This record gives sequence, structure tokens and C-alpha cells, in this order.
Amino acid sequence: MLIGSTSNLSALKKERLNRMDFEERKRVLRNQIAFAEWLLEPPGEYHVSFSMLHEIHDVSKVERMLQRWALRQSSLLKSNIAYRGILTGKHRPHIHLIVWGRNRSGLTLKENHRCPKWFWEYEQRGWWPGTMFHAPIYNQEGLAVYIAVNNFNEMTFEPLQYATSKSLLKGDLHA
Repeated sequence: MLIGSTSNLSALKKERLNRMDFEERKRVLRNQIAFAEWLLEPPGEYHVSFSMLHEIHDVSKVERMLQRWALRQSSLLKSNIAYRGILTGKHRPHIHLIVWGRNRSGLTLKENHRCPKWFWEYEQRGWWPGTMFHAPIYNQEGLAVYIAVNNFNEMTFEPLQYATSKSLLKGDLHA
């Protein structure tokens, strides 16, 4: 009889742990969905990913480096640009950004023939202390889900957002 009650007790503990795990997974999934929706709000044109050197741990320093990158790109492309993304420590420290922008003529970054050249030049000149990847976005929904599910970890992430023109963040596509 004692053995039966012990096994019932351990079964109850397992069930309670499974329920807690399920509730925790639901909460994380809700946060991942909310983060993916936040990434889908802007009209993403390019996905830019930066790897980082391990000695950079200060989030404010990384944000300043990204702002310098955005201002430099804005100047080189003669366009206002904005980005939204994540700095994550999951797997290894790295950054994923969704980038968009417009010039005075209303051309998007994808329409601006200079865009891939200047993104590439920034990487080649070593202006970022790590590696950089960039590509046009063809499926923003898929990219947002990838970033949210594979890189979102509540303990080791920092949302990032910046614009050279605040109207880009407000949805004015002709900023």
C-alpha cells in the first residue's frame, strides 16, 4: 500500500511538472509571437545580420555602433533608413535587423541600386568588428518567425530600433 501511494505521489509530481512546463512553453510562445508581430510592423526590405566579438558586452556600446552604421549607410545611400531587430546571446552574440528606408525621390532601399554595394563595402572595410551578412527580404513573415523562434531567448536578448528619420518609424513611407 505504501508503494502504491508513493508511485501516485511521483505521478502527481510529474503531472504538475508537465503542467508547469506546458504553461512556461505557452508563455514563451506568446512572447515569441508578439516579438514576430513587432518585427512585421515595418516594411522590411533587407535582412542584415552582424556577428559580434565576444569582448563586446555593453548593450549601449553595441547600440551606438549600430547607429553609426545606420548613419553611415544613410549618408552613402542618400536615403533615410531605419531598422528593427534583436541583439541576442543565444548560441553566440549576434544581431538580426530588418532594415527599410526611402530617399527623397521615394525610392526604397531595394530600388536603390547603391544599396547592396554600400552594405558590402561597410563589411569589406572592416568598419564592423565581426562579420556581416545582408540580403533582400523576400518573405518577411518567414524571417520574423525565424528570428523570433530561433533567436529569441527572454534571458539573453535586447530589442533594437533606430531610424535616421523618425517618420520612418511612424509609417511614413516617403520620409
